[in-house]
Amino acid sequence: MEKLFKNKKIKRVVSLLLMLVVLGTSMGLERFVQVIWAQTTYIKIYLKDNTIEHWLGNDNAVMELVDNTSGHIHYRMTKEDSETWSVKVPDTTYNVTFNRLSPDGNTQWNSWSAGGRDSNNVYFADGGEYGHWEVMEDDNEEKYFHAGDIVYLDLTQFVAWKSSDALLYINFTGASKKENNGQDINLSKADKSQYNPKKVDMEVTENIYAYVVGFEDEGSTELRFWRGNNSTLWNCSIILSYDDYVNGVNCVRISNWDNEGSLIETEHKMDTEVDSDGDGLPDYYEYIHNTDIYKADTDGDGLTDYQEINETATNPNMMDTNGDGIIDADEDADGDGLSNIDEYRVGTSNLTVDTDGDVLTDYEEVVIYGTNPNEKDTDGDGAEDEWEIIHNFDPLVYNDTFIVNEIVTGNNTSVDVELIAAGNSAESFEVKLHENDEVYVNSTIPGYLGSGYDFYIDGEFESAKIKYYFNSEECQTEGFNPVVYYYNEDTNELEEIATEWDGTSNFVTAQLLHFSTYLLLDKTKFEEIWDKKIKVDNGENAKLNIAFVVDLSGSMSGSKLTTTKFAINSFLDILEENDRAGLITFTTYSNVISNLTTDISSLKEIVNNMHAYGDTSIYTGLNGAVEMLSNDDESGYDIVIVFTDGYDSLYTTYDADYRSIVDKAVENDICIYTIGIGQVDTGILTKVAETTGGNYYHASVVSELEKKMNEVKEETKELTNDTNGDNITDYHTKMICNGSLRYSTGAAVIGFAGNYEKVQENADYDGDGLINGDEITIGSTSGGRPCVIMISNPIDKDTDKDGYTDKEEKRNGTNAFYPDINKNDVDALFKDYYLASVFADDYEKNYETKFLLQVGNLITNFKYSYVNDYRKALILYIQQYTGATYQDKLTSAIKATYDSALFDMLEQGTNYVLSFSDVLNQTKYSVDYFAAKQSVVDCCNKIASLRQTVASIQNYSQLAGYDDELVQTFVNIQTQIAEQKELLNSANSEFVNILNEMKLNGKFAEATGKLVNKLPASVVKFINKMGTDKVNSLLTYGIIALDTGISVLDTVSIYGGLDAGFMQCAEIDEFLESIIENSDIKEMREAASDVKKMLEDDSKTMYYGAMSVVQDVVKGIGIAGTTWILTHIGPMGWAAYLGWGLGNLVSGTGRVDEKALGIIAYGNGAKCYSESIKEHLSSDTDKFYMCPEELKGQLQLLGQLKIVGEDKFCETAKSRGPFRKFFEWIISGESQASINAYGRENIEEIISKCDNMGIFVEKKFEGNYLYD
Repeated sequence: MEKLFKNKKIKRVVSLLLMLVVLGTSMGLERFVQVIWAQTTYIKIYLKDNTIEHWLGNDNAVMELVDNTSGHIHYRMTKEDSETWSVKVPDTTYNVTFNRLSPDGNTQWNSWSAGGRDSNNVYFADGGEYGHWEVMEDDNEEKYFHAGDIVYLDLTQFVAWKSSDALLYINFTGASKKENNGQDINLSKADKSQYNPKKVDMEVTENIYAYVVGFEDEGSTELRFWRGNNSTLWNCSIILSYDDYVNGVNCVRISNWDNEGSLIETEHKMDTEVDSDGDGLPDYYEYIHNTDIYKADTDGDGLTDYQEINETATNPNMMDTNGDGIIDADEDADGDGLSNIDEYRVGTSNLTVDTDGDVLTDYEEVVIYGTNPNEKDTDGDGAEDEWEIIHNFDPLVYNDTFIVNEIVTGNNTSVDVELIAAGNSAESFEVKLHENDEVYVNSTIPGYLGSGYDFYIDGEFESAKIKYYFNSEECQTEGFNPVVYYYNEDTNELEEIATEWDGTSNFVTAQLLHFSTYLLLDKTKFEEIWDKKIKVDNGENAKLNIAFVVDLSGSMSGSKLTTTKFAINSFLDILEENDRAGLITFTTYSNVISNLTTDISSLKEIVNNMHAYGDTSIYTGLNGAVEMLSNDDESGYDIVIVFTDGYDSLYTTYDADYRSIVDKAVENDICIYTIGIGQVDTGILTKVAETTGGNYYHASVVSELEKKMNEVKEETKELTNDTNGDNITDYHTKMICNGSLRYSTGAAVIGFAGNYEKVQENADYDGDGLINGDEITIGSTSGGRPCVIMISNPIDKDTDKDGYTDKEEKRNGTNAFYPDINKNDVDALFKDYYLASVFADDYEKNYETKFLLQVGNLITNFKYSYVNDYRKALILYIQQYTGATYQDKLTSAIKATYDSALFDMLEQGTNYVLSFSDVLNQTKYSVDYFAAKQSVVDCCNKIASLRQTVASIQNYSQLAGYDDELVQTFVNIQTQIAEQKELLNSANSEFVNILNEMKLNGKFAEATGKLVNKLPASVVKFINKMGTDKVNSLLTYGIIALDTGISVLDTVSIYGGLDAGFMQCAEIDEFLESIIENSDIKEMREAASDVKKMLEDDSKTMYYGAMSVVQDVVKGIGIAGTTWILTHIGPMGWAAYLGWGLGNLVSGTGRVDEKALGIIAYGNGAKCYSESIKEHLSSDTDKFYMCPEELKGQLQLLGQLKIVGEDKFCETAKSRGPFRKFFEWIISGESQASINAYGRENIEEIISKCDNMGIFVEKKFEGNYLYD
């Protein structure tokens, strides 16, 4: 696909939307482009199989053309029949090669070096790789003058043609004075089919005149210039034919009075940029519109010609376009309550109800609030007008700061926040409930009192005071101390902030210094968890440094000391090679018998030689052990094990003799175990042990001493043992599982808690390929408190839920806590080579294309507001993206749909169609028409019946009981009428063709036998009486009225299906905002603003946007019965006025233009949203973007939008007639099948990339064309 559009600048797409109108009204695409925009024109080149055997197409061969003129550009050719292939290429293509390829295009089988083609357009392959060029006429070429063509009159060689104050004319027939018996032409009596001249008054330079062909002139194949006065034509020029014109001849040079001169290509050119009246509409376009180039307001209704043509959708040549008695300036085009002229006076748009996109309508701003409708922030204080009004501020008074209060209620808590901030910050302020499923902040934190809250603001703030409410029953808890903490995302710790509480109320207050996540804890309970003495991790090579302290007082002699020696020796036996041990004994004083040593054998001998004697002074021995370990510089777990059977002296106390020793032990991470034998001071021994993180063990008799020592031994070895090999010691695993060791916020390690045995069974608890120790480690908080440090979640294979396992994250070098997404997959969605993107981009950037988009307006002198179609496209996408259904969303719209005024459209349209049944019954479509007529009548009967049902419902809420019936009937009727309308269109199209044939053949009475055979005499008589214009208009009105009725049903469905709940979908809001902020298409910005307002405004009817259009339609239908109105504005103009698209209803091409506008909406919307998404992307590595929670939702919306754009493009390209040819031309002459292939390829790529990212998108979405 990317290759396909490398030359898109060469192929400048000629405004898909209104160019469809050009085609639908028989305007020649290629010629129009050639004249108006001569940068690049195209020619179709053919390859003919002229071999005797006709073998070129064998084996499903594929043909391509290679343009060697400047480089080598390859074009795949389309097979038109068994012997002919064709492709459109730039007309600069000269040096050509044709290749015959294998079906997959990978192998070249044959090649014809055709060389220079000169003016030829078909190459005959006469044999194997040789042939010849010829010229072939294209039967599809539109060989007549088109609107926008410029022709010239040159009097430089015969200036006398201007004598006698002659007026100059142009007449679009070949008639001369000969057809009038050689006499001057009396204009009042002349046959208008032969003589219907237009004045020529534009003098390009002295004696050189120009004339711009208008839509009224289109279809003519030849012309003459004339001279004369207001009543008579005197002399004529030679004929200028269309064939001459397309061959470069654009000027008639006069050399004598009558029918003498020459045809030339003049070097003089009309300046198409001149704007004589300064109304913004160049004279060139004024000539096409037949407006006065010297009057800014041709019809004098108060609106300039430019405004009427380009903005208000009114006729610049009629003061009251719709004939309702209100001049165009006083009409309200967008239904916002301000007249067109009032909108211009205040500088607002009359195509949208909210020009500045601040969710206040222009009327509300101008009339009610007095704010500036062109500025979101009238007083310039940083806060938008709508926000100030909602929060009871004056949008006309500048505020340095705003005081805003926000109240949010959660589970067992609520917060009331008072913010003081500048406008731009205050407007962004938001408080949300904090999700309770995060690893670091959840209800497992000790002292948790209820929901936490997330505080957001974009910018700085002056102050923020929080009042945090909690359950009043908590006040009865002993030691209750409510304190506000904030979650520091950088350290993953909770930090206390200054909190005020009066001791009795059920709330606290605090000043917030920054915005983050805040929660309320009972500090007493929160701090208790940190009071437990947890031994820190000393690394993979951790060793034990054990100081044995033995009581050698006389009471220890005998079996006590013997058992103690045995217990110490057995402990020494389990030490590892690098573990060290020392021995301190005490009586009245302490003695260091052995410093720390790895010589376990020598230490055993010393232990065995101990003897009991003297008094007891436990603290002296304990002090000696603490000093020994404190002064040792080697790493390891420092442990003291004390053996004693007695008491200290009578005057010994904990505070006086033990506290300093214990404090030093705590300071140096020394853990003390105490073992008491018999009668001992259990109080002091217990306090010493537990304060330092150890335990006290009591052996009531000597026989229990060995058992207690084994318990100490087992617990001590857990510090270095790793039973399951997960790089987390058994000790720390146990501490985690029993809830003593927690994350840095105090939150429990969920999944491990209470599951020690299960954890020990497997080194990789979550089975992600990483052992537990690779996912969590033991460390300390910034305050030195032991805690669990998480690298990735040990109970979840994919910590951040981004589709990459924790092991893959480690391999990729990405952060397991921040979701990641592959850059290649994301960037693929941003690429601009998709069909819809290319078209929308071309429309957005090219002035010429934008002009061509106005061609539909030039046809009828009307301006159709594309905002409506853009709105509908956006709303349809939003509904389907968010899963909205008829059943869920439509009920509220049905009541309005069956309102009598709307229903009358269907009835009136049906009546008009049926009134011409006698005329159409005898056309070749009579059977189809009869079936269609009957079906329409049947539909109307069904609607009438259902209408009575709805009318009988007095209470609007009662509609709920009729949901199923209403919705199903509604959908059935829409479908049935739409299907039968196509039959009516076909019948009407045939009828119009007949009328046009009669027109081209002169008077009806002179109709050819062919025409007489087609229509009976009674029909011809009827037409003669009515006139073709009136018959055509009335008949077409029936079709339009029917179509309008269907469109009303459709529009009310679309707008009625809106729901304010959509705005809870953050991506939708961001999507619309990106269009409002970034789109270069004014109507798209206005449409997005309108839709956003509809979604946000709960206080007003959800389909007010549709109703503004419906009101115009109802009003229009009421006056449309007047034949005079229809014959003046024409069916195309009426269709434009009704606001349902510019599709040529007469030719039956359908509403291709509306679909094409949808393509622009999706293509441009995708571009805007892509730019918005890219602004917030940040890289984790060179291959991955960080993927916050909202990104996947954004990418899902974008991916689905791209799919719909491709689907819509291909669906529109399928349209019959010239539309299909136009789409083929857009992508270098590719066939419909090729377009489908490109679209399908693009959609498959999008789906594949989304699958890679774990994003679900629908293949069959709204259009469903490619996969039907």
